[in-house]
Amino acid sequence: MFEPATSNTLMAALLVHDLRTGGGPTQEHPWRDEAYAAAHGGLWRIPYAPRSALGLAVLLGLGGARA
Repeated sequence: MFEPATSNTLMAALLVHDLRTGGGPTQEHPWRDEAYAAAHGGLWRIPYAPRSALGLAVLLGLGGARA
């Protein structure tokens, strides 16, 4: 996950690129435009499913909130 400021900068750069090069949606389906050359922040490369860590995250969050 990116910080909001980083996401804003990336999206602004993408907008400027699209405006200057005539870019924009080119794929057959809208979701493919989002996935093409996406900046995923490493989420797609982790060796486990993100939801598999949900239970552990809840326990750690509850423990941290009560301390």
